[in-house]
Amino acid sequence: MESENRIEIAKKIIATEFTFLKRIGYQSSFKIEQTETFIEDMTAEYHSSEKKRHISINYTKGKIYQDIKHTFSASISRIPYKEVEDFFSLSCYLDSINENFDTSMVNYFDESEAEVIVKKLVGALKHYASDIIAGTEWLDDYWPRW
Repeated sequence: MESENRIEIAKKIIATEFTFLKRIGYQSSFKIEQTETFIEDMTAEYHSSEKKRHISINYTKGKIYQDIKHTFSASISRIPYKEVEDFFSLSCYLDSINENFDTSMVNYFDESEAEVIVKKLVGALKHYASDIIAGTEWLDDYWPRW
């Protein structure tokens, strides 16, 4: 499968599953980047000045040792972003409550599995971060510590 097809499939799935953000006033945009870190890198961005939040849903393809990983992730930033505590990683939060799930496909890309992963991200954001998305709450200390 060509990279443009995977990126377009990921973009379509994200746009379909994250319509709830548009319904509550978030503006969306997509960007595809060329980086040294990833073979493919696409970000869906949802932005609300009113709620002072920026939500990023990422699809990346990268080589990890001998494996190729296709990974989806979600994060939220406060606006204005001033420090690392203004970044909320869904994965870090789910790890902290032992509710994390696999968001990668290793050595293959499957559209139906990608859709399942994105639906799980949506469900987790709605369940655990609805107040953050609404702009009424913030949880410090859930940022990656690489």
